Amino acid sequence: METRFYRKPKTENPVLVAAWPGMGYLAKISAEYLKERLDADMFAEIVTYQSIIRYVDGLAELSFSRHRFYEAPDANLVICVGDDQPVTAAESVRLAEAVMDVAGELGVRMVYTMAALPTGYKGVPKVYGIGNSVRSIRMLREHGIEVMRGEGGVSGLNGVLIGVAAKRGIDGICLLCEIRYVDVPQFESAMYVLKALTGMLGVEVDLSGLRRRAEEVREIDGGVARLAGEMAEVMYKAPGIGLAAPQVGELRRLIVADIGHPEGRPELIVLVNPVVVESEGALRMEEGCLSLPGVRAEVERSARVLVRGYDLKERPMEIEAKGLLAVVLQHEIDHLEGRLFIDHLSRLKRDMIERRLRKRLREGD
Repeated sequence: METRFYRKPKTENPVLVAAWPGMGYLAKISAEYLKERLDADMFAEIVTYQSIIRYVDGLAELSFSRHRFYEAPDANLVICVGDDQPVTAAESVRLAEAVMDVAGELGVRMVYTMAALPTGYKGVPKVYGIGNSVRSIRMLREHGIEVMRGEGGVSGLNGVLIGVAAKRGIDGICLLCEIRYVDVPQFESAMYVLKALTGMLGVEVDLSGLRRRAEEVREIDGGVARLAGEMAEVMYKAPGIGLAAPQVGELRRLIVADIGHPEGRPELIVLVNPVVVESEGALRMEEGCLSLPGVRAEVERSARVLVRGYDLKERPMEIEAKGLLAVVLQHEIDHLEGRLFIDHLSRLKRDMIERRLRKRLREGD
């Protein structure tokens, strides 16, 4: 293990945010996004060597991982992002000690990490917190973040680091956010955990970039059919009349809809790579969303749309929709572009809704 400083950082007694890959890639997505938005610059790294060599065309070299340190002087923040997690508990503790050695040299006064809480949540993911001191628990409560109750554990460096920080008398907090899937990038959860983190840090960061655009489905295979079936099941259970793949953690251009189900006339529509090719007229209708439970607002959309895509047998589909079906199709296709229905509202109305959502998060509703 080697610690390399490339220059002297400008920060004084900064806060440290550290992250390594874990379930749903939550921590690393969040830290990387924060680093990019704050335009943080690298100044040091820890290199750890692995018990394997890599070779290319017979030429061997040591295999290693990098754990880089970046600084954002304006926010007085240092961000550490690691390539991967150590294999053993002993290696995790050694790396955590090395990270805290760097933190000690910088005069770090507080450590934050993030971790995933796999619950398969519906609606808005909740953010909880654990702390390594009475003071850090008090900080969580002061910021309206619910403290985890009972007994549990946080595995890997995202948990171990605040334990090592406690040994050195440095306060630490781990923010845990609900995720749906452990092996699919959880961008929505990253957005909510960063809302909590930046609130505690007193840093303003535009989080809209975490609303990601879904990718085109290039091959309609059994996996796509299974995903469509799972989406339909989630939609019917909610109950709802439409669902897009990003709402279940899959960044693929796939939607399901069924406006007849509530009236006992089910007619499931599955559309792969849907595109609105024609639209006309205007229609105002109250909308809600399974991603924002309890939130409803009147939105203006096209009254008629022509949508093209493919069915699960790779046959071209064309749907001319009016009224409610037109609204549902536009709503779900918006999800594929990373947009929510509240993005069609005025800034004032969006702010009111986001304040209500933050209040619900604080109250654990």
